[in-house]
Amino acid sequence: MPGETLLQLSAGDSLVLYSDGIIEARNSSGDEIGYERFQQMLQRNWSPDSERFYEAMLTEYQSWIGVEPAQDDMAMIFICRRD
Repeated sequence: MPGETLLQLSAGDSLVLYSDGIIEARNSSGDEIGYERFQQMLQRNWSPDSERFYEAMLTEYQSWIGVEPAQDDMAMIFICRRD
């Protein structure tokens, strides 16, 4: 069926869906998170527990933007297969 994709996650796999508001988030110096830094954040904060993974990423995102308000909408969805 068009528009559908079947994805099989193996034990320990994670799928992270995110909006451009994450990648384009700027810190007080005007630097964006960007794709490479976001990938490093994912690797650094990875957990097989999707809630812990999300919380760690949210904390690092908030640390990145600091006191600056978010410039765009933000969405992150974490799906992790533990078994």
